[in-house]
Amino acid sequence: MEQDKQIDRVLTSWCRIQENGSWFVQGAESMVCLVVLDSCLYTMVFWVLCSSLATCVSLLGLLWPAVVPIVESFHALCSYATVILGFFLVVEWWGYGAYFIDQAYLHSLSLSWKYGPAFLVLIASTLLSTLAARITWHMAITTRSNYAQLHAATPISLDNAATPAATREQQLQECQQQNVDPLQCPPNYQV
Repeated sequence: MEQDKQIDRVLTSWCRIQENGSWFVQGAESMVCLVVLDSCLYTMVFWVLCSSLATCVSLLGLLWPAVVPIVESFHALCSYATVILGFFLVVEWWGYGAYFIDQAYLHSLSLSWKYGPAFLVLIASTLLSTLAARITWHMAITTRSNYAQLHAATPISLDNAATPAATREQQLQECQQQNVDPLQCPPNYQV
């Protein structure tokens, strides 16, 4: 019973505004505090959603390689959204703890506000999502660079795409006899 009363008193320290200024200023400060508190909650929900989507999209790309170009851009979008939301969440959480919790009231209850391990986990996961976004960015650049190198390579023969299947087989055999890289063999790109 005593513990329930203490929990109720701690919960009243959220958005507890000092009696400084007029009732209008106190009301505005209280409203801003509640907005910050709610925005922390909603930012966390969106952050978890974007992180989950990025993970699901990555797994989709691993399971079905045919959808990699679509997955690549969507994964980059989810990764960058995760970084931005994680950064906002760190700032909101720090700002809320620094400005909107009545420290004197908590000390009078023999309690103190600490950011704790959850805040450190949030910072670590934001740094990891930043790293994932950087990797995604470098992978996208590497892929574009590989495509550019592939199409810039001079082909062995410059036949049109309507080459009959027999001629295509001959060209494939020529590529194999000359030990040419399969990526530079033109028949591999004919449908």
